[in-house]
Amino acid sequence: MENVTPFFNKLLKDLGRRGVYIISKNGLGQELYVSSGLPESLRNEDALQMPIIYDEKSGRYFYRITMKSDDDLSNTIVFDVTRDFLDYISLKEKVHDLEKTIEDLKIDSTTGLMIRSHTLKEIGDYVKYANLNNEPYAIVIADLDYFKRINDSYGHVIGDKTLRMVADTLKKSMRQTPGEATRKKDIIGRYGGEEFIILLKNIKEEDIFNVVDRMRKNIAEKRFSIKNKDEYYDISITISCGVCHSHNGQLLLDDAILQADSALYESKENGRNCTTVRSDCHQKKIKK
Repeated sequence: MENVTPFFNKLLKDLGRRGVYIISKNGLGQELYVSSGLPESLRNEDALQMPIIYDEKSGRYFYRITMKSDDDLSNTIVFDVTRDFLDYISLKEKVHDLEKTIEDLKIDSTTGLMIRSHTLKEIGDYVKYANLNNEPYAIVIADLDYFKRINDSYGHVIGDKTLRMVADTLKKSMRQTPGEATRKKDIIGRYGGEEFIILLKNIKEEDIFNVVDRMRKNIAEKRFSIKNKDEYYDISITISCGVCHSHNGQLLLDDAILQADSALYESKENGRNCTTVRSDCHQKKIKK
């Protein structure tokens, strides 16, 4: 066993004489009580993650170090770490609150989805991966049809609640990948106004119809029952979708979004409640 007496002596030197009290000293070694908390040599997160002893009677926290040398002498130091421990807990809580605030800022309060900037960052990170690994993907832009009529007829409160319910329905309609890595999960976010943007990862062209059309149908076939104060409103709405599919992951994100947006415009021109898909430079329409 390593002789730790030199370390113990160094620790005593670090402590100095302030707040150090000898509890016992005999042939078995010595036990000291330190009232001034941890010295700098031990003041780190790992130390405070070690077992902390809480004394109910005094309401204080203690940290105990026991070391044995080759001659089996036991040297123990008991630190009163109440201030250190409470400061540490307070700091951890502040860090947690800050992290939660940062996460909350990534979420759109109306729809519960990621905001545009964070969504595009998440999508952009994946597209870079897809480009390096020749992995196919699709960008979907979905837009609510005649959404302004809902705001004009029922007010913006009902409009916002409609957006939230549509967002929830779209999210539930996406491909489910339970237990799989985050990299494999599709991404959805609010793109702006009544528009949503969706990234379908590693998807083949022949599968796009079933995936996107399921989303469209789930919206078109649903009546949203929305409560505001004591009144209920039954809202029906449809969506139009524009899709750009990159079959080998070699299409840049900006170009994919531009093509998806152009495809969306064509869906609107073709009567709404339908989807237009473009695969790289080719075009294919999926009607109602």
